[in-house]
Amino acid sequence: TIKSGTLTTILTLPVGYRSLLDKNMCMATNTGAINATITSSGVLSIGALGSTYVSMDGIIFKAEQ
Repeated sequence: TIKSGTLTTILTLPVGYRSLLDKNMCMATNTGAINATITSSGVLSIGALGSTYVSMDGIIFKAEQ
């Protein structure tokens, strides 16, 4: 469960699949869009979720490999 209105870690990518640099992006939701961040330590987090659906389609970044 993701609590609305808080910065929430969604997942942590394994070594080798992480972004080389921190990356901020926009993710589509069923009510618009939200900000998301992937850090170089592999943490994907989103903030201020007021929706019930978030799409991760189209998220692209250069990985460590």
